[in-house]
Amino acid sequence: FMNGIILNIITLVIIFIITMSINWQITLISLYIVPFYIWAEKYYGNLMRKQSKRIREKSADLLGFLEENINFVKLIKRFHREEYEEADFGKRAEKILELDVKASLTGGFASSFIALVTFLPLLIVLGIGGYQVIRGFLTIGGMIAIYTYISKLFEPIDGLNSSVMGLQTS
Repeated sequence: FMNGIILNIITLVIIFIITMSINWQITLISLYIVPFYIWAEKYYGNLMRKQSKRIREKSADLLGFLEENINFVKLIKRFHREEYEEADFGKRAEKILELDVKASLTGGFASSFIALVTFLPLLIVLGIGGYQVIRGFLTIGGMIAIYTYISKLFEPIDGLNSSVMGLQTS
């Protein structure tokens, strides 16, 4: 656990030093996106955890309901409550399905949003880097190098974010 945190920090520092030595302006402008990335990871991670917990709770409730009905099947038949219990089961199952669809939509939106936030620094590198190549302030090789390193920047950030959330969960 600690090895992963240390490795991610070292990777971040090395990428930062390399990109700063190639072009500090592009590096700093690209890093403005990092807080939005961290915010999106935490926000959607928390939201998806809450939705998953709710689905598990409702599933457990449904299983309890089924167990109770199986144990009291003779009583349910004696009082002619089959239709009522069946309708109740349908409502509970429908609620779980509704929550599951909502969680899937949240997950899809979250991954799309995070992918967009991750791609923005690369667009910045291409835009500003391309301009600097045309003006002669940066070589094409330098732009490709900084593009490659910035694209790798979010892996250790994600690893650190996951480690912190894992530590909080523990």
